[in-house]
Amino acid sequence: MTALNETQSLERVVRVADLRAYLLSKGWKTKPFKRPQVIYFEGPLDDEGSPLVLLLPASEHLRDYPLRIEEILNTLSILEKRPAAEIVRNIVTPTSDIIHLCLESPETRTGTMELGFVERFFSSMKDLLVFAACAQFEPKAFYPRALKRAVQFADKCRYRPAPTGSFRVDVEAPITPPANDIQIQLADYPIERLVLTSLIWGLGELQKAIDVGQTSTLLAQPPRRINANICEAILGMKPDTPDVSWEVSISWSPAWPIDDVSLPQSVRFENRSFEQIDAVGRALRVGNQPRQRLLRGRVVRLSGRDPLYGESGPLTVLLAVETDGAPSNVEIVLDPEQYQQAGAAHLGGQRIAVRGILDRIGRRWHLLDVSDFQVLSETNI
Repeated sequence: MTALNETQSLERVVRVADLRAYLLSKGWKTKPFKRPQVIYFEGPLDDEGSPLVLLLPASEHLRDYPLRIEEILNTLSILEKRPAAEIVRNIVTPTSDIIHLCLESPETRTGTMELGFVERFFSSMKDLLVFAACAQFEPKAFYPRALKRAVQFADKCRYRPAPTGSFRVDVEAPITPPANDIQIQLADYPIERLVLTSLIWGLGELQKAIDVGQTSTLLAQPPRRINANICEAILGMKPDTPDVSWEVSISWSPAWPIDDVSLPQSVRFENRSFEQIDAVGRALRVGNQPRQRLLRGRVVRLSGRDPLYGESGPLTVLLAVETDGAPSNVEIVLDPEQYQQAGAAHLGGQRIAVRGILDRIGRRWHLLDVSDFQVLSETNI
């Protein structure tokens, strides 16, 4: 319990009502007991056929409450064969699934990471959840921009500090609790659970395809659980160093029990696997999106040397795209004449239209091999 106690004491974390609800959800039964300050629970049978017993304090204000709670948690840890800290999280956040993301490399074994990489890691972590939700709502091989409701799903998830000892991030995904037992029996899961089961299934399929050398099967089938954006999100959480492993697992909320034993418990990618993930992501992106695009929109930023004074260098504009099915912002390198026209359009509040090859370089979208550049008048908008 050391990791848990680094920030909060047990009596502040675990409440009687939460622990009582957790035990009941696990099949423990309350029985009458002569001492009112104790709640008597009977659970599974021991080796001799007698039910196991837990004595739960009836109030957080009792003097021995922290000691009794720690004993109960240790007992549950042995019975459920999982860490006590993980059980605590299920008790205090019973209506959340918890995603565990673990990164191991020579740089992360101290449990730390350079700040320059951390920003990219967390942004990619959110992308993983966003495009897992996109795959559930509208399956595609590639998304030029995220679906609004997928972003809303990711925004509701909560970051939770993980124990020290590795670079691990835990994310809570709140889940709507069942209204009755019939929903549980029918496995009528809410959309939040479906997003995460789809994610872990998809990552498991990707791992298996890489392990057996059959990634082509992911490209031959209609897009379901894996898309180019998920592949890019995984690569965004990998530092640019050798000997790297990336692992994801999910602790499911006890409010919605998972009975599917074939569901992957964890998924792990190591070393050369990332090259295959990159190849799969590129194939999914190019195969789904026509490369030649005509984009319309407004210039929101110009950056480059001034061609009027003969200064050389790339002349780049940032286009706020209004074309459906295209990224919201695209960088475009223009020639001096086009750049001047784009500047005039920017000052005059006019839109432009430009054709080129749409490609993603790093985390930014670019339009290459520009042609058919024009400033739009009100009549041809």
